[in-house]
Amino acid sequence: MCLGAAWLARCLANDLYLYEETQLRRRAFKQLVKHYRPHVRNGRTIEVEEKVLTFLYVCAQGAGWREAKHRYRHLLSTITTYVHRNLA
Repeated sequence: MCLGAAWLARCLANDLYLYEETQLRRRAFKQLVKHYRPHVRNGRTIEVEEKVLTFLYVCAQGAGWREAKHRYRHLLSTITTYVHRNLA
């Protein structure tokens, strides 16, 4: 299993993998990131793309925040804060 930035790179390099993880095609994902970019800044450890990908992963897979925490190797508070503050 890829974690964090490696997972983001793998999803962005493979259209099928991106779709399986997020249920979005590459074009839709890029448009969503473009929509959020003016409102969401890169953090010290999480880029905008990774924030959006985390949120979509949780929604598309029916995963919990704790599962996202293990996938990304970020603190649970980091993930939930970024998602609730920036994407909700």
